[in-house]
Amino acid sequence: CSGTPDNYVKVYNNYVDIHEGPNLEVPLGNVQVLRMRYGNKYIHVYDNTFIGTGSTNHGSSYGSKTAVFRLTATNVEGHDPDHGMIIERNVFRAKALSSDVNAQAVVFESFPNVGNIYWHNRFESSGTIVAFGETNYGADGIMLIGDTLVRLSPSYDPKTVVVGWQNWFSASDDTLRDCVYLGGASDADIVFAEDRSDYRLEKIITVQVIGNNALPVRQAAVSVVNNYGRTVLNGTTNSFGIVTGPVTYHWEQHTGSDSTDYNDFTVKAKKGSDSTILSFTVDASSTSSSLVLANTPGEEPQTDTTPPGAVNGLNATPGVNHGEINLSWTAPGDDGYTGTADRYVIKYSISIITEANWSSATIVPNPPSPAAAGSPENFTIDGLSEGYTYYVAIKTYDEEDNVSDLSNVPQTYATGIMTPTPMGTAVDSVNGSVTVTCEQVTTYYSLSYQFALDTIVTFPTPRLKTGSTTGSTAWSIFDQLVGDETYYWRCRAVAGDISDSSAWSSIQTFDFSNNTPGAPGHVSPPKGDTTTADPIVLVVNNAFDADGDPLTYDFWISDDSIFVRALDSVMDITEGTDQTSAVFSSLSPQDVQRYWWRCRANDGTTSSDKTTPTWFVYTHLSTGEDDYMASPTGPQNGAVVLTDQPVLTASNIAASSQNYYSFEVALDSG
Repeated sequence: CSGTPDNYVKVYNNYVDIHEGPNLEVPLGNVQVLRMRYGNKYIHVYDNTFIGTGSTNHGSSYGSKTAVFRLTATNVEGHDPDHGMIIERNVFRAKALSSDVNAQAVVFESFPNVGNIYWHNRFESSGTIVAFGETNYGADGIMLIGDTLVRLSPSYDPKTVVVGWQNWFSASDDTLRDCVYLGGASDADIVFAEDRSDYRLEKIITVQVIGNNALPVRQAAVSVVNNYGRTVLNGTTNSFGIVTGPVTYHWEQHTGSDSTDYNDFTVKAKKGSDSTILSFTVDASSTSSSLVLANTPGEEPQTDTTPPGAVNGLNATPGVNHGEINLSWTAPGDDGYTGTADRYVIKYSISIITEANWSSATIVPNPPSPAAAGSPENFTIDGLSEGYTYYVAIKTYDEEDNVSDLSNVPQTYATGIMTPTPMGTAVDSVNGSVTVTCEQVTTYYSLSYQFALDTIVTFPTPRLKTGSTTGSTAWSIFDQLVGDETYYWRCRAVAGDISDSSAWSSIQTFDFSNNTPGAPGHVSPPKGDTTTADPIVLVVNNAFDADGDPLTYDFWISDDSIFVRALDSVMDITEGTDQTSAVFSSLSPQDVQRYWWRCRANDGTTSSDKTTPTWFVYTHLSTGEDDYMASPTGPQNGAVVLTDQPVLTASNIAASSQNYYSFEVALDSG
C-alpha cells in the first residue's frame, strides 16, 4: 500500500478488537490485527485502538501468537524498503487468556528503517511488549520515541523487549527514546535472542542554567559529557536558560559487556569566566537538571520574534557510499544571518518539497547542530534507496522556535543503482530458449543490464548475458536449454564504465520441460512384403510431438532382426507432410534377401524410441510376373505331418533355365 509525499494513506479513529478462538480461522495459529508488509510508503496511522486476544494453542510450529502490530518491511526479495510511514498516538493491546499463548504488542521485522516514525503510542501486552526481529527478518535502525510500554495482568512469560530471534535474525541499532514503563515493564527487562544483536536507551534531557538571582541565564554555553569522556550534548541556552537534547544512557550488545556506565554524566555551564559543574545520573524517569552560576545574574526571559535566515545555498550531490547524499550549505544565524541558530530540520522526498507538503516530507534523524552564522556546514544523509532521485530542504529554528523560510530545494540521486524489477519469463519450448525481461531503472549513470541463468539457485556457474533495451524494459534470450530442468535467473543494472552495479534482483524460476516425441509408424514396405524397388525406399507415418517441435527422422536397414550389423542408415530426414520417406541410394540390395528396418523421430533435444524392427524381401523380379511365382505342392494346406523332418515341395517355374528356391517354415502366417 502506498501513498505519496503529497497524499498520505491515512488510517485513523478506528477501534479493532479481534479474538482468537476455536471458530476463528487464523494461519499458523496467529492473530495479527494490523499487518504491514512489503513496499509500504507514505502511510499515516494515528489515533486508533487495536486489540488482539489469544485463547487457543493451534499447535503450529510458531505456537499460538497474538501479534497486534506486525511490521514486515524490508528491501530483500526485490522489495523496496518501506519509508515515509508515521505510526503515532495508537493503542496496541495484546492479551493472552492462557499460558500457551504468546502475546506480542508490536513485532518489527524491518531493515533498513528509512525515515519511518513510531512515537507516542501505547504498547500493552501480557507477554512480550516489543520484539525487534522475529520469524521473517531482523530489525535494524528502529527508534521508538515517547512511547508507553505497559505490562498487563495477568501476564505469561512477560518480557518488556526482545532483541533478535532464535539465532536466525539479528537486530541492531534499535533505540527506545523517552519511553515510559508501567505495570512492571522496565527498561532493565530487555532480553537477547540472537548473538549479533544490540540496542540503546536514550533520554531527552533538559538542562537549565540559573543565575545568582534565580533568573535564567541566556547565552550560557552548556556541554554534557559521559563518563567515557565523550561530549554527547552541547549548545547555548535560550532566553529561558535551557538547552535540551537526547543522550544515550544505556547501550548493550549481546556478545559484549553491558555499558550501563553511560548513565553517569557531567554537565558544565559557562558564561564568560563564570562556570559550574554538576554530576547526575540518567534513567527512564529522570527529570530536568538545573545549574547555578554563582557569579552571573540571570534576566527575565526575552521574547525573540526574529526568525533565523533561510538557507539559500543548499547543495546536494551523490554521496561516497551507496544510499547516501552529501549536503553542503552556509549556516544562517539565530536572528536572520547573525548569531547561532538552535537547530536544523532536514527533510527529503521523492517529490519536490514545498511549504504546502513540508509536513509530509521525511525527516532526517540527528542533523548537525548549527554553527555560527556564515560557517560552512556539511552533512550526509544515509539509508536512502540506491539510485532514487530525492529532493532535499532545510528549515532553521532558534531557541524560541522561530522558524526560517524554506531553503532552496536541490535534487540529486542517492549513490548507487536501483535494483531492476524482473517483469517476465517467456519460455520457447520449440526453440529451446527463454526470453527474460526486467524493468529499466533511472539513475545518473549510463546503464547496461546483465542477466544470469543457472540450474542451481545459488548461481555457482551462471550463464551471463548483457541484455538489449526496448522502451522501458531490458531483455535477453538464453538458448540451448535442456529439457526437464528447473532454471533460475536474476538481473542487475551495471554502470556503463563498470564502476558500480545494483544489487541482483529477486530470483525468478521456471521449468523447461520438453516432451519426447512419439514413435513413427511403419507404412512401406509392410511386414513380410516383397519389393523390387532399387534404391529401397522406406516410408513412415509422422510421429506426434506434444510441443509441436519440428521433427527429423533416422532410418536403419540390417540383415538381422537385432541389428547386430546395420547395413546402411539415412539420418536427419526433414519431416514431410503426414508421411516421411528415406531413400537408401548407397545400398546395393541382394536378390531374394530378407531385410529388417526401423526408424525414430527427433525434436532437436530428445528422440523417440526406435520402432520395432520389421522385415521385407527384396527381389530383382518385377511385381506381377506370374511365371516367376512358385506354388507350394506339399504338404497340402491343413495336412497333418507325422515326422519331425517334413519334405517341402513346390512346382518349378519355367521362366529361366536355372532357378534357386527358398523355403521358410513359421508357426504363424505372419
